[in-house]
Amino acid sequence: MPRPRQTIIRDHQLNLSLTLAEYETLVRQADAAGVRLGAYARAVLLGGALRIEQGATTAKADRLVLHHWQRCGANLNQLTRRFHGLGQIAPDELGAVLADLRRLIDEAAR
Repeated sequence: MPRPRQTIIRDHQLNLSLTLAEYETLVRQADAAGVRLGAYARAVLLGGALRIEQGATTAKADRLVLHHWQRCGANLNQLTRRFHGLGQIAPDELGAVLADLRRLIDEAAR
């Protein structure tokens, strides 16, 4: 699902140099807040409140795992369709794996 369109157009950039330690600290803090690094840095620089994006409370690692599970599920769906398109029956193991993946994705999405 794509992110919603932004109503604020940000057409100016501020580039600054950081040490590796400073950068990693900001990345960790942004992850802990559940927002992207740019949104976190903007909030810190401007002293404003953080706007938590929809679904951003999920940890970054959890989002990546969910994304990869969804990709695996899509691949299994493609395999199943291919079997059916060739007039063959998909192996039972394929259906079981797909069912497990769907269950994991549903649980993780909640």
